[in-house]
Amino acid sequence: SGSGTQVGTPAGTYSQTATYDGTSLPGLVCETPEYSGVAHTWGGTISQTLVANQSFNGRGGLVALTSSITLQGCARSAFDSGSEPAVETDYFAQTPPRSPDGMIQIVLAGSTLKWNDILGNTQTLSTTYGSGGLIVAELPLLSGRAWTSAAARTTTRASSDNTTLGPVSNETLTVNADGSYTDASLETGDTLYPYRSVTTLENSDASGSITGVTQVEGSSTPGPPYGETLSAPSNNAVLVSPFGQAPPDPVLPTATPCPTPGGTPCPAVTATPYPQYAWYPYVPSAAHPFETIASADKGNAALPAGCSTSSAFPKSAELIETVDTTLDIWSGTTVSTTDAYVDPNDGVLCANVTVRRDYYALGPTSADATPAGTSTLTFTDSLQSKGGAGAVFAVPALARYLSLWR
Repeated sequence: SGSGTQVGTPAGTYSQTATYDGTSLPGLVCETPEYSGVAHTWGGTISQTLVANQSFNGRGGLVALTSSITLQGCARSAFDSGSEPAVETDYFAQTPPRSPDGMIQIVLAGSTLKWNDILGNTQTLSTTYGSGGLIVAELPLLSGRAWTSAAARTTTRASSDNTTLGPVSNETLTVNADGSYTDASLETGDTLYPYRSVTTLENSDASGSITGVTQVEGSSTPGPPYGETLSAPSNNAVLVSPFGQAPPDPVLPTATPCPTPGGTPCPAVTATPYPQYAWYPYVPSAAHPFETIASADKGNAALPAGCSTSSAFPKSAELIETVDTTLDIWSGTTVSTTDAYVDPNDGVLCANVTVRRDYYALGPTSADATPAGTSTLTFTDSLQSKGGAGAVFAVPALARYLSLWR
């Protein structure tokens, strides 16, 4: 709650394990010779500190929970040990007691996450939630309580060029209450592509667009925009309309010039709209938005076998489950489930997070409603020691960013 006794005191130490398995997209897959296969397990220890009366994005009176963790991940090159240190700070607020039952809400107002990439550049993710915040608990704990949180938030990703190696990238994701979004990224400083901008839109009617602007090596300015628009679905179909033309890849052989010396004109290039099957498991609407965040207090439950808490703590606690379900018309669906086992005195004893992603690709037939690939990431945080007052729901959800980032 941010009382003075919590200022500067450790909130606790958690052990964490994380497992990834996927059949598509190599982003988290460890490759030989470091590791092989599509499954890999990370592990680490989280150290936490609570400080009261902090400010975030102009909002004061918050409790800041700072969590430091070093996960052992994939070695991405001969110069990379696979060690992945990160620092996350979560800013919590508390609503006044509600009359007449005295219920209060613990709200996550925002978060920052910092780490160094393989080149030594500092990467920062910062998320600010909408006016209502992300409701993480309703107190006192009461079985049967249920609540929802709006998806509205803004997440920024920024990199600082500490090494002058490689490009510098920045990105801003703005998500509306219904889960529709705008995602704008800008990368500068790369040798082959001095400037690359991509803006992705997902509109509330399930239409959208992807627009790129690129400057290639040897050019003095960025070229004209190019990309495609996607219509809202109708009769299980969407219309894809390409526009513009991406610049030639500077590392590929130069194409034959035209017109030819004999005067043959260049062939006309016309971007023709074409239909594709709408693979969406549902058509987004006001009644069924792109993203829903629903939580429920499921009462006292035994900690599952995967929760390796210290023997000093209880073996059962109040189970609070939060399910975040999202639909991205450009890529697929994500379901993030967080099961937090909360003790009134010790705070979160254990938290299990599962993030499942199904990837889709637009195609011409109903067969494209089958996922092109699937990945699953699981995190388990288990309380090992407690140095201060119990911090309800003050467990860093590093996995959360995998579902928050669209």
